Amino acid sequence: TLNQNVTLTENLTINGITIETSGKMITIPEGVKLTLNAVTVKNDLGATYVTQGVWSDDEKNRTIFHVDGALDISGGTYETKGVHMIRVSGTATIGNEATLSCTAGTSEYNAGSYDGAPLISVTGKRGNLTITEATVSANVGVDNNNGSTDGMYGIYVNHGAKLTLGTKPSGAETAAEEGTEKSPKIEAKLAAIGMNGTTAPGTIVIEDGIYISHAASTKQGLEKFNSVLY
Repeated sequence: TLNQNVTLTENLTINGITIETSGKMITIPEGVKLTLNAVTVKNDLGATYVTQGVWSDDEKNRTIFHVDGALDISGGTYETKGVHMIRVSGTATIGNEATLSCTAGTSEYNAGSYDGAPLISVTGKRGNLTITEATVSANVGVDNNNGSTDGMYGIYVNHGAKLTLGTKPSGAETAAEEGTEKSPKIEAKLAAIGMNGTTAPGTIVIEDGIYISHAASTKQGLEKFNSVLY
């Protein structure tokens, strides 16, 4: 269990243990790499209200990994009741059937802390995230009586960052290899993948995968938020 924020000072590999973060954050600075193999990570504290918006405060978001260096996640289970579980400003890879989810319930959820926030954010020109076979679930939010939907994005890309999803077929697969491409599944209350005009540009490469939005906006002008890719 973490009892304080941690900043790594050297490369580190962790295998098969459980880490309870209790709202604390692990920072991976530029030049340092963290490798996680079949690790379980849990945060049981919900996000708290940030007056400047859901992007502005790692501590109140309950961010688990702030990545300025490199993060490699291979398998394992990652759960948080907060938002911005992983904030990627460096390089990150996620694969080998890893599962990442927001587990916030009605006792934690409020629009001021969760609406418009992603489970994973990729930000800045150095930000580069690749997801192969993994499941990302951010189906947290509410359908309001006025025809609008509040809730989370799966992954958000902004300010020049790059997101790559799935693997591109080589074109030379054998019969046995066909259909074995490494594909992510990403679902959210709002769009599975978000990048709007106020925070563009960014690069999103989708090779394969399953993408789901649970939004149900019916109010005029808000139907666009029902999209899988926003």
